[in-house]
Amino acid sequence: VAMLLPLQTSGGGWDGPSRMDGALSSSFAISIYTEEGLSTEVLDPEFRIYKNGELVQTLGGVVSIHTSGGFNEISYSVDTDGQRWRLECEPEDVIVIRFVCSDRYGLEYDFLFQIWDGSGEVPADPSAGGEIAAESLILRWPD
Repeated sequence: VAMLLPLQTSGGGWDGPSRMDGALSSSFAISIYTEEGLSTEVLDPEFRIYKNGELVQTLGGVVSIHTSGGFNEISYSVDTDGQRWRLECEPEDVIVIRFVCSDRYGLEYDFLFQIWDGSGEVPADPSAGGEIAAESLILRWPD
């Protein structure tokens, strides 16, 4: 079903993360595909950061657009004023990063981007991140 949606994730990247002074630190970006000419279709983009299932940060995205083969690849990197993203946490915490946006029809997309434990590793049990870590894509229809 996801292949039929106007917006699709096409991957992403990150560095680290690294743990220093009681915090996890990284920089990351996600790429979204949409039909060429519809770059404004991605509305209200933001990264939502959850710690142990609870929303703890909301970060805007810096946009760059690349057009190829009739599709736009829109990359959103975390906007932290030129600094790396940072979150204080304990090694046993589970950190879930999701990317949320809407399309021109008002449909909200909530993509799972990454799950790390507080030491920067993929946790052995991702379900420890709560319900928000269980779904790779959550769609919300407008009221």
